[in-house]
Amino acid sequence: MRMYLFILWVLSAFVTVYMQLRYARANYPSMLWRKLILFLSAFITGAVGMSVFLYQEATWRDFLLFTVFIGLFSGLGFTFLFPSNIQRIIPKRKEPSDDPLK
Repeated sequence: MRMYLFILWVLSAFVTVYMQLRYARANYPSMLWRKLILFLSAFITGAVGMSVFLYQEATWRDFLLFTVFIGLFSGLGFTFLFPSNIQRIIPKRKEPSDDPLK
C-alpha cells in the first residue's frame, strides 16, 4: 500500500508543478479559480506525501491531523509564496499600454 501512495505522491507532485507552470504562462492571473486549482493541487500533494510517511505508524487521529495540516500548509505555500519565486524564472509580462506616448 505504501508503494501505491508513493507513486500517487510523485504523480501529484508532477501535477502541482504543471499547474504552477500553467499559472506562470498565463501571466499570473489573480482569478479565484486559478488560485483554487493551485491550492488543491498542492494540498493533495502535501496530504498524500504525509500519508506516505505516516502510514501504519500513527493513530488515525494523528494521521488525519498531520495530513490535513501539511496539506493546508503546502496548499497555502504553493498558492501564495511559490508564484513569487517562479516570477524570478518566468517573469511577469507587462501588459501593452493603450497610451501611445508611454
